Amino acid sequence: MISPAHAYSLRRINPLEGVVQVLERDAARAISRDGVDWEIQVETESPNTLWGSLNAGKAARRFFRFGTWSRRRGLWRVPVNPMLNVGEMIEESDALIAALQENLDQVPFPPADRFELWLLDKQSLPLALLATTDEPGRIGDLRPQPWQAAPLPEHGFRSPVLDGEPALPGEAQNPRRHAAAVEALIRQAAGPNPVQQWFERDAEGGGQGLAHRVPAALVGRELPAEQFPELPWRTDWASERDAALMADYVAWSAPRLLTLHGLGDQIRAALEVAARRQAEVVDGLYPLYPRILDRGLIDAARVEARLRRAAHAKA
Repeated sequence: MISPAHAYSLRRINPLEGVVQVLERDAARAISRDGVDWEIQVETESPNTLWGSLNAGKAARRFFRFGTWSRRRGLWRVPVNPMLNVGEMIEESDALIAALQENLDQVPFPPADRFELWLLDKQSLPLALLATTDEPGRIGDLRPQPWQAAPLPEHGFRSPVLDGEPALPGEAQNPRRHAAAVEALIRQAAGPNPVQQWFERDAEGGGQGLAHRVPAALVGRELPAEQFPELPWRTDWASERDAALMADYVAWSAPRLLTLHGLGDQIRAALEVAARRQAEVVDGLYPLYPRILDRGLIDAARVEARLRRAAHAKA
């Protein structure tokens, strides 16, 4: 049973990298990207000591990184500025860790980010997810980047479809050629004048269009669940080549897609099969999977990952 502490998860979107787990209690919070290692942050008063500041000497509350915690290693504290209220920080940290230990078996926590920013296609329907938030008051402050298939330093995605095609002039040496091809598909579907819209999603999967920076005709519209892609981007494409390219991309993204809540059994089963080919990624994200249909398949991937690590350590 979840304690009075507030436990929830947020998606790491654009590019998709999984989900982040958050547990908040009073003036402290714990954050984890893998459900195992947690960063402990504590809120306390911090005097403003900048010379010449109009607020010099006035106290302001803000969060400070206090340390990291895991069930196996316990708390490792970072050095703390002695001007801070260290006693208060220790007290808040101890209470937070107690709540975290009580709730750790509930990981992955339920999703909280029901507000979603979608890139729309030429028919003004959701095409690719650009951002999410659990706080509607933050919508005006968020400035999402254009849709990305993978982080810029990540060059691991390769599509057999593209491998069978000659590279265009100037593309052969681009390490992101395959990811860039997926991004080009999304850009083409959005059209020359792309539109973005925030939606508040409901429990049935539908969504109400919000008024932030969209044409008046789109404000307040209600879209049913079937008009939102089940994954964070559209996967159905008219061209056989484009559909195959997107299928390759979905297969490469499978270990991260499995961290998402609300996937149907059919697509989750297919993602588990695809994810099996990336054993070490699966092993790192496994604690964040809300459901597992074929546990034997996922367990086999984790065993393979451990064997690989052991072999690498001996090399």
